[in-house]
Amino acid sequence: MKIAVVFATTCLLSQVTVANDKQELMALSKFAGACGILDSLIQFQTTTKFDQGKEFVYRFWSVEAARLGMDSAEKLMEVCLEVVPKYDSLWNAYGRMEKR
Repeated sequence: MKIAVVFATTCLLSQVTVANDKQELMALSKFAGACGILDSLIQFQTTTKFDQGKEFVYRFWSVEAARLGMDSAEKLMEVCLEVVPKYDSLWNAYGRMEKR
């Protein structure tokens, strides 16, 4: 009986871990995509040089940061600088696995 309980508990915990890993991967992917869009906005403004475009981009980043519970556009940028390389590493690792 004890073995069955230990086995069931282990299976349940491993499923929770897998689910959490998948959820974290999904969140990381979504966040990296959002960061990519925000970066595209900066690149677009850099090339088009719209009047007051820098202010618009900064305000947009600030609103997105607040929506995500962050206190500044700078904090969002810090998070993006951390998240995107992690996503890239996972993407590259997946590509290497596919080639096998």
